[in-house]
Amino acid sequence: MSLRALQHVYDFRLPQELLRMVFSYFEHKHCRLSWLASVATVCKAFYPEAEAALYRWVAMGRCSQVSVFCRSVVKRSHRAVCVRTLVISVRGGSTIRQHLQHALPLLTNVSELELVVDDSSLFDLLLCAPFRLRCLVLGGVYCPLSLEDILASQPYVRSVSLEFVGASKEHLRSQISRPDLFPHLDTLAINTTGFSFTLVKHPYPIAHLSLNRARHDDIAHAIKLLGPTLVSLKIVRFIDGQCTSACFWPTSMFTNARLPRLQHVDITDTYDPETELARNEREMSGPGLGEACPALETFSWGMDERVMLHLYILTAGTVWSLTMSVADAYANVLFACFPALTHMGLFTTTTTTARKRSRAATDLRPHGRVFEREDPENSGAPFRATEGVLIDFRLSSRLFGREGFGAPTCDASCRCCLLDHHEVLANILTVH
Repeated sequence: MSLRALQHVYDFRLPQELLRMVFSYFEHKHCRLSWLASVATVCKAFYPEAEAALYRWVAMGRCSQVSVFCRSVVKRSHRAVCVRTLVISVRGGSTIRQHLQHALPLLTNVSELELVVDDSSLFDLLLCAPFRLRCLVLGGVYCPLSLEDILASQPYVRSVSLEFVGASKEHLRSQISRPDLFPHLDTLAINTTGFSFTLVKHPYPIAHLSLNRARHDDIAHAIKLLGPTLVSLKIVRFIDGQCTSACFWPTSMFTNARLPRLQHVDITDTYDPETELARNEREMSGPGLGEACPALETFSWGMDERVMLHLYILTAGTVWSLTMSVADAYANVLFACFPALTHMGLFTTTTTTARKRSRAATDLRPHGRVFEREDPENSGAPFRATEGVLIDFRLSSRLFGREGFGAPTCDASCRCCLLDHHEVLANILTVH
């Protein structure tokens, strides 16, 4: 029996609190948003709570969707009050400026905002926005010159992600140096392609840092500036011709550093096609490495398959046993240097063609070698190595997730399902 047919059989006089509980269950069930949009038309008793649930989480991927949404909340201002999470990721953006100017002042309860647009002038609209954000994601081509003022207008933000991909001399003047910024900031994620971390000048008390496409200068500056407060560090390194052979080993970044609180490190290496670093096993351990991270518990290192092959060959010479691979030797160094280290993982960042084509291979998560600390008195070895999935302790799935908070997609049809039903709901003026 359809919902509309049920309307004539039952009297839906349920308490508002119960209706709110029912509809809140479907807020993040992205494939069932069509059900929410349909149930809003069943009866007047359902409409308020269904509408509120439908507008609580809003994601838009086209300028036309942004225009429809803005007209909807301007025409019915109570809808704007329902919005808690707003995701706008569109190409261009100049055509939606006027619509956003009218809608943003009404969105007083937004706590999570993701704004990714090509037109950097749109970010200036956030300077007068009434909401107090907890999470902020900004991205696009160029970083706005008013970035510092935008961040200053959100004193309660706890997570900030800057995902800009274009760099120019004019936009590189945007610095983050005001000491009164980020009184509550806990997590910072930056794509250094469009905003170098060297532009951050003040040692803010950041616990979790994520850097994407980071070069040597970005990493060195981050460790020096934020070292005393960092608890977790996630870096996608960009290895180019400026790197030395010591950079082959990711722990080289901790040489003579002081990170007393650092517990989790997740490093993924990407390489310039023309760059191939020489592997020097004597550079595995640098000066002061043992004192750099006394609290380090987990360490994972991702690389492409050609680098992984270098780590699986046997070591040569008299330093290591001939039966020990380079990966085993590196694990030996790390477990000896870091007394709190419990897990170390090595994984490849490329999925083999065979695994991609295999219908039985449903698990395409990173696979590699996992090293777990053992008691030498009981096992006779400092660690135990196994082959498996590196997902139990990797930061990318537990601490950081994805830097944004847009909707996960179930299939091609549900990517924009939310906005499709916002268009339906925007045209509903009365419920019969």
